[in-house]
Amino acid sequence: LSIRIHIEDGDQFEGIVHDLSNDGISILINDLSPAHRDSLRPGSSTRLLFALQLNPIEPHHIFNLPGKIIYANPIEDNKTLIGLQIFPVLEDQALLRRYIFDRQTEIFQTVNPPGRGD
Repeated sequence: LSIRIHIEDGDQFEGIVHDLSNDGISILINDLSPAHRDSLRPGSSTRLLFALQLNPIEPHHIFNLPGKIIYANPIEDNKTLIGLQIFPVLEDQALLRRYIFDRQTEIFQTVNPPGRGD
């Protein structure tokens, strides 16, 4: 799941969602320069833009959420993992909950298919 991060100082980054909850999100970013890594300071305000397919017959829903950087940790292969607190409005909270529930259900059904008897 691709995501765009807009930092309060004007920097923008593209990344991949690593984990998503109703209150937070972690994002994996490749190949940040040291200067760009410095702009990812804990406490910095952000705006996150991403789209989720909530229903196969409807178009993607575009999320535009305010957030705050909690951490930015360099990891292997010149990647950075960023953790953010997000502040979705009530409608977006409900849509995120629905999306997360649907993905959890898909995973559960893959691991424990119906009729398996477990």
